[in-house]
Amino acid sequence: MELLIQVILIGMAVGYLTELVSSLLSSWVGTGTTKKALTLPLGALLGWWIGVEPHLLVLVAPGAGFLALVVLSLINRPVVLPGGNRRVI
Repeated sequence: MELLIQVILIGMAVGYLTELVSSLLSSWVGTGTTKKALTLPLGALLGWWIGVEPHLLVLVAPGAGFLALVVLSLINRPVVLPGGNRRVI
């Protein structure tokens, strides 16, 4: 249970840092590229920083990265307005 809580915390931190870096570098590099390039290294770095054992970093880094990317994709969905009937009575 402790490992699951660590993965969730690391995933939230990875999502925040990835979105911060991608917004800072958005004029030079595409956001998709920065998210793909930074997710796993940040997950491993933050897992090591929190104190996850080295053999568990193989599981924690992809898990936290997956969680971060899923949450970011749900948050950053484009807003779709219904194109209903525009009649004036």
